[in-house]
Amino acid sequence: MIDVALVPVSETLDLVLEAGDLRPEAGLRTAVLVSLFSDGLADPDDETPDGGPDRRGWWGAEVLDEDRGDFFGSRLWLLERAALRDATLVEAESHVREALAWLLREGIAERVDVTATRLDRATLSLEVRLVRGAATERADLWSAELAETVEVGPTRFRLVAVP
Repeated sequence: MIDVALVPVSETLDLVLEAGDLRPEAGLRTAVLVSLFSDGLADPDDETPDGGPDRRGWWGAEVLDEDRGDFFGSRLWLLERAALRDATLVEAESHVREALAWLLREGIAERVDVTATRLDRATLSLEVRLVRGAATERADLWSAELAETVEVGPTRFRLVAVP
């Protein structure tokens, strides 16, 4: 798996250009960032931040195999206007685990540990620990350095890979 590298720019993620070409990234970092910071389709009973009917999500989600547990993106966007209370932190952890469940299903990671904390009134901090453990698929993805802190809008995110 070779993805293009993404870097945080203000409230979004952007592509990285080097010598007129897209910089590649041969690890899990970009895949995890896309999984977490792409809007996942809200459940019909989810309340949207603006109270409107737009459930966002990727149009291609309509063809994903729900029986297999396929899901693209995360529902973290639902917390955009939420006060950072303890219940919000628990919900954020749940959304991250849901968005990264594909790593477990595909045998890339044995475990995904998530800790959400409040840095201040407006900043959510997420630490995601990917544990390879006995997972045997895509060992090549674990060679890249993953431990780094990334800020995307009001979310501070740290990804740590554990062999």
